[in-house]
Amino acid sequence: MIDSTIAAARAAGEARVVLPGTVYNYDAALTPLIDAATPQNAAIRKGSIRVALERRLKDAAPDVPSLIVRAGDFFGPGARSSWVAQAMMKPGKPVRSLTSLAPGGPHAYAYLPDLAEAFAQLLDKPDRLLPHESVQFEGVWDEDGGTIVEAICAVVGREVLERAFPWWLTRLAAPFGGFPRKTVEIEPI
Repeated sequence: MIDSTIAAARAAGEARVVLPGTVYNYDAALTPLIDAATPQNAAIRKGSIRVALERRLKDAAPDVPSLIVRAGDFFGPGARSSWVAQAMMKPGKPVRSLTSLAPGGPHAYAYLPDLAEAFAQLLDKPDRLLPHESVQFEGVWDEDGGTIVEAICAVVGREVLERAFPWWLTRLAAPFGGFPRKTVEIEPI
């Protein structure tokens, strides 16, 4: 798909490809802190795919410029394929409990409207962007897993039961594919 996107941008002329980046490109055990210059050392399949995708964008520049804004797990209106929507809460249902990826551990989140605004502000200054630009989006850094839980409780107006994600069950179901197979790759270390 990225090859078709690059071809369409090239045909349109003056088009910049924009991509919400992820942290899957990095091995969390080896790379606790990243910036635009950090070498990508993916440890999981999703990360390897992302590394190859971003390499194609870099190789297409300057003929086809690109902008990657790297962010944590998405949340907010319309976020369907994210940790928050697929595992932490049930979209469209009252919040009765939360499932935490790693209670007590750090996690990065990106509120989609804020991420979209960051893209818009960067794209409003094309003369300040490199032909292939990759930037980090700060978003919401949850040092101990408590910040997001407190925020959700404040929004719903009450305490909410917090549960740990059932990693043991995910490992058992992973050989059958789908969400468990993809999820077990991101199990916290």
